[in-house]
Amino acid sequence: MTPMSTMMRQIMALFDEYQSKENAKHTLRAMRENARQGYWNGSRPAYGYRIVTAEQRGTRTKKKSNRTL
Repeated sequence: MTPMSTMMRQIMALFDEYQSKENAKHTLRAMRENARQGYWNGSRPAYGYRIVTAEQRGTRTKKKSNRTL
């Protein structure tokens, strides 16, 4: 492997790492905003809660968790 190809490989890996961190940052921000608004981000609901449909946008559904008594 030549020094030039090694350098190019390292530069590409650096850009890939940067893009991955940016995607993670935006995803986390969106999930926090959903949680702040009371929307459900996935996984199993906590004990005593159930998931209900809050909004319908075409084929996509936004859901919220409601406490059951």
